[in-house]
Amino acid sequence: SRTAAAFAGLTRGLFGTTDKNHLEGETVQLWGFHVTDNTNYLTPTVLQIDDEWFGPVMKEGTDGWRGFVIQRNNLTVPVPMFRGKQPGVGGNLFGTLNAAHATGSNVIPTFALADTQAGDGDTVTFVEQDPATREERQVRHVRWVPNLGIGNATPPFLLAALSSFTTKEWVPDNLWVRILKFPSGELPGVNIAQMTFAGSAIPSAPAGLNGLIDEVRMTTGPKNLGFQMSASIDASVTTIPMATVGGMDQEGGAILVGDEVIGYAGIDPSTNTLTNCTRGYLGTSPAVHELGDRVFNLAFLAIASLTAAVGPTDKELPCVPNNFPRDGYVLVGTELVGYTHFGASGGPAFAQGCDFRGAFGTAPANHNQYDLVYAFPFRYWDRFTANSDDSLLSWFGASHRATGARWGRVTWEEVLPNNSLDIQVRVRLNSEPRWANVPTNRAYVPGKGGGIWLFDAPTGGSLGGVKADAIDVRVDFVWLDNAYANGEWKDCAQFHGLTVEHEQEPVIHYHEEK
Repeated sequence: SRTAAAFAGLTRGLFGTTDKNHLEGETVQLWGFHVTDNTNYLTPTVLQIDDEWFGPVMKEGTDGWRGFVIQRNNLTVPVPMFRGKQPGVGGNLFGTLNAAHATGSNVIPTFALADTQAGDGDTVTFVEQDPATREERQVRHVRWVPNLGIGNATPPFLLAALSSFTTKEWVPDNLWVRILKFPSGELPGVNIAQMTFAGSAIPSAPAGLNGLIDEVRMTTGPKNLGFQMSASIDASVTTIPMATVGGMDQEGGAILVGDEVIGYAGIDPSTNTLTNCTRGYLGTSPAVHELGDRVFNLAFLAIASLTAAVGPTDKELPCVPNNFPRDGYVLVGTELVGYTHFGASGGPAFAQGCDFRGAFGTAPANHNQYDLVYAFPFRYWDRFTANSDDSLLSWFGASHRATGARWGRVTWEEVLPNNSLDIQVRVRLNSEPRWANVPTNRAYVPGKGGGIWLFDAPTGGSLGGVKADAIDVRVDFVWLDNAYANGEWKDCAQFHGLTVEHEQEPVIHYHEEK
């Protein structure tokens, strides 16, 4: 039994351990719990109750879970059952928080993922050969974990748990049974190997689109049969004659004529023309078009045009946004620009402490009035700015305190899917100086600078044995020059964990002489 201050009716020395004396102040922590039934669960495993993970655990009978024991110096020693951050155990292995759990709370199993790009809140679909049995669920939590001695997974691996039970057991067979994730939540109705995009059944036609596709959207375009060429044009004309421009966006947009996309900065209703056009837009080729050629208004593309010229360091793009998201990226010429809000001119902008020009490895450039601004779809955020500490930047951070420690080497594990991505690690000691300072890889001296170390390879480097009470780490994810041009901007570097070596004077907490 249990009261608010004590446990009673104990059975000591279970599972091969030895009962012994314990000192006042020693940590007492949860090591097992009862459930209604554990029959259909794997063992050993990690479990999820509400928002908290527990493990590694193994089955105890048919209605319980408990931690592990190991042999050390001819003694049987219990291994701590990890959960949220807890006294005496160290860091937060699973990234969940300690919580109380009511009787009747669901005990959800975890599973290792082959796809390393899943995240909390993802909508996933379980499928098998019969499409009628598919199930859609939401991922509640994912976490990179080290080797816990569970199954055959190679460390480190991505562990996941759902928000609710599935209606049946899904066992992967490397053929039909699998978990799929799409940004739209929709699934193709045929085997992906049988699908061709932008292709043709004619044997002599091109094979189809060759690229990395995130999402396919079907859009019903405006059914205006009046969208036709009112005169023939060559491949260089930048004023396009139309039978009518009624219903077209005044702020800018794009049309499709034959195989060419033509972007336009404005319309002139008095002459029924598209003005200040960009020929061969979005990777297409300029072409000759004839009187009467059908014109498709690509009104679903969010496109505007610059109302004034901008330089390569300007933090705002003056334009009238046309259905732009509240934040994201725009394509201007060959440059991608990140934005966090709309500025004084109404156009995309970012804060003074950031530099999101030349995102995804593109180059900041001059742009002229009437250049097109396209709200560009993207997969990952590029929110890196060197030597800055703005709250709108993206980075992974961690801190650790070790009083009087001498800090040594920093190393980490990473996976870079291509040569256009990099992970950089910045380090400082005793929270000095500000992160905006330029890295020097030497100790901080008030009034003389220093204090920020920068490492850009997983072999890391040394902090030189500098003595300090605390360490702060920031991990930056960087797209290198030409990542977008090389088609390598849709991948993301993966950071699997960091090790910091340090030495600390031993502290005697208890001493007794007899």
